[in-house]
Amino acid sequence: MALPVVSSIPIQAKIRSESLSPGPRRPPAARPIEEALRRAVRESDREWPETAFESAAEAIADVGVRFGFSPALVLSLIQHESAFRLDAVSRRGAVGLMQILPATALQTAKESGLEVPGIRELFDPGLNIRLGLSYLAILQRELGSLDAALTAYRGGPVIARAGAADPAAGAYLQSIRQGEQAMAEWMKSP
Repeated sequence: MALPVVSSIPIQAKIRSESLSPGPRRPPAARPIEEALRRAVRESDREWPETAFESAAEAIADVGVRFGFSPALVLSLIQHESAFRLDAVSRRGAVGLMQILPATALQTAKESGLEVPGIRELFDPGLNIRLGLSYLAILQRELGSLDAALTAYRGGPVIARAGAADPAAGAYLQSIRQGEQAMAEWMKSP
């Protein structure tokens, strides 16, 4: 019994059309975020590789919007946490733009269905932002308000849950909100 002859033309056409199709599309909201991010990085006297801008802007547009965090709030939080230093490491061991502790990142990744990172991956701006915002969303859900979540993000959930007075919490929240307004203005201007 002879095997039928199969033409390779349709397969080649399919391969060609798949290779020409664009990769993942950037969220439409990522462009103004990227522009504000570029300005913030410049104003902070930092330098980033090009890929970091795209990765960070896409994470802010995707995850921030999903959890209801304005891009301006996220940019303000990054300013306060790391001053836009991609390689930031705190005395407590929090890393990256969002200053997330490795243990917190691991737990958040498991709870959120995100990639479980190693320490090195935590410095990736997109992943760091995704994990940081996912953690902030978890805190907001647990504590009932964004202000309580921001306080817990800064000082730890034990402080927020116990209701312990953190003398710097009010100033921190005020500074975050002022930064949010400034970033919102940057995003409006051409």
